[in-house]
Amino acid sequence: MSLRKVANVVGLLQVFLSLSMFATAIVAGWYAEGDAGGFVASGAITLVVGWAVWISTRFEGDITGREGFAIVTMAWTATALFGSLPYLITGVLESPIAALFEAMSGFTTTGATVFADVEALPHGVLFWRSLTHWLGGMGIIVLVIAVLPFLGVGGMQLFRAEVPGPVADKVRPRVAETARRLWLIYVGITVLTRMLIGDVQAHHHEPGLGIIYITASILLLAIANLIVRYGSHRYPSSIPGIEGRSDE
Repeated sequence: MSLRKVANVVGLLQVFLSLSMFATAIVAGWYAEGDAGGFVASGAITLVVGWAVWISTRFEGDITGREGFAIVTMAWTATALFGSLPYLITGVLESPIAALFEAMSGFTTTGATVFADVEALPHGVLFWRSLTHWLGGMGIIVLVIAVLPFLGVGGMQLFRAEVPGPVADKVRPRVAETARRLWLIYVGITVLTRMLIGDVQAHHHEPGLGIIYITASILLLAIANLIVRYGSHRYPSSIPGIEGRSDE
């Protein structure tokens, strides 16, 4: 197993993570609650470290199965570690353990929190908490898989490690295309949800019940595993009892 390959992909993932921190800094700056600088500093640290690791460990060739599992393990660990920086640097948490717990809870979509009153947090921190859940909802490894082919690296072993099961073997020829389409579906559902909720808020004085109905409907739409939905459309023979279109 090549630790160089493992470090390279993990470093690349931190570069993407830093961009999400900079995006959160824009939100925090909009509300001007004093936490924007913490997100800028967190993003800068994450970007410098991730970029340095990625550049210094460039490689050619594919990733083996063992390396794929190692990358997934180390990527989740490193992402949680760097993802805890905004909580510490903005000062909303003083304990590194508590910050790590909050970040890991977000990226794994566990939903647990160490905050006694979440709604009292600055809007930037609230956005960061939501963003970690959103990124974890799809799987941060799938984001990396979508761009690996542009770097001359195969991502099949990463896909199999992150999305185990019989369907993963069926998408071998177009794994990067599959990852990009999964993110397209995910982003589309997110945008649709926001549009519907915004419409309810604009036309109803008490939108609480309407938002509940919308959330329930979107949950029913998204409850099926995205890779199963994709597989049922493109590779119907891979899922017993489901018929769909096959291009092959």
